[in-house]
Amino acid sequence: VSRFTATFPASSSACAVRPLEPPVLGPQDPIAQSTLDAHAPGAGGRPEKRCAPPLDATPSDTGRIAAATPLSPPSLEYCPTHQHLGSAAAAVGGGRRGSATEGTDAGPAEDTDGDPVLQRPKRRRVTLHLPHAMATTIPDVGLQVWSGALLLADFLAHCASESATQRLPRGPSGRLVGLELGGGTGLVSLASVTLGGFDRCYCTDVGDAVLRNCSDGIGLNEVSPEAVPVRELDWISPPPRLARPRAVLTEPAQHNDAEGGRPEESPRPSQWGWTDDDERCFREETTVLLAADTVYLDSATTAFVSCAHTLLTAAGPPRVLYLAMEKRINFSMDELAVVAPAHDHFLATLEQHQGLEAVPIAVDFPQLFASYTRSPQLELWRINAVGSD
Repeated sequence: VSRFTATFPASSSACAVRPLEPPVLGPQDPIAQSTLDAHAPGAGGRPEKRCAPPLDATPSDTGRIAAATPLSPPSLEYCPTHQHLGSAAAAVGGGRRGSATEGTDAGPAEDTDGDPVLQRPKRRRVTLHLPHAMATTIPDVGLQVWSGALLLADFLAHCASESATQRLPRGPSGRLVGLELGGGTGLVSLASVTLGGFDRCYCTDVGDAVLRNCSDGIGLNEVSPEAVPVRELDWISPPPRLARPRAVLTEPAQHNDAEGGRPEESPRPSQWGWTDDDERCFREETTVLLAADTVYLDSATTAFVSCAHTLLTAAGPPRVLYLAMEKRINFSMDELAVVAPAHDHFLATLEQHQGLEAVPIAVDFPQLFASYTRSPQLELWRINAVGSD
């Protein structure tokens, strides 16, 4: 079981950190239950001490990732241990051991070694527990946590902060309701509710294994299941009632049997099925769509953009999609050049949907989650239907 930890400053000011890479884990590593932790330090901090892993530590041990903040260059800590790390003050930093003496007019308080005891600002910590895999094959990529999800979580937290330069659109009732496409582990959906000020965010994906893993992860956190409902949504065939005009949506669903053509009851929804309240909430209150790391395979990208277009242009309040993605670059032997085919296909598919407008967002907001590297290839996009602003 790995643990990743995250902390926010008490003040509204926060600085971006540049973490080192966490250990690379092999394809045979088991599914790990993680805690994703973002550290946004306060001013005047002190570099936090590194903690070396024990010799018998494994990737399934309890660990923590933290970002140091201070006047010196930031660093990243990955500290696997067999015991609970305790509070932030006990787990990292804190000066040398010893009881502090009372301060006098001559200067600040000192510990028993004569070192000054710094008064660190209090920081708020938000911990997200997520079961996830360290490595998978392409069909099971939804079981992993990808960098784009952490970038989007940082963006949502920034939009809810006092220093935000933009706010997310709310529905007519004043509530902030979102829907995540390709939610995977549920990190973005959980972050939207716990950090981004969302009242509700639907976490959607396909496949029983991914949906069950996401549901289990939500159960590990202090979040109501009604705040983050897990629903099945296939990009190739999204629920028709989410996309139809309101006049059609209000018609009762009927199905004719094979013999007499008599109407019969609608099929009983599955565990991940959409309820009438879900459909009402989408068409009346949902204003924000979220997606992260959904551009990696051309066929999936085509279906994703088509589904996003359907939901953005569906009946209801104007909606906007925030998409985080990594521009994956490789060398093409055919072209003898560095290319990004998945990224190029995404842009080409967007152009085919002329009703969509896509604008890149500058990634200049504070990095709160320390467990990823903000490379130039990480991008954030704002996509909406033309004329919906």
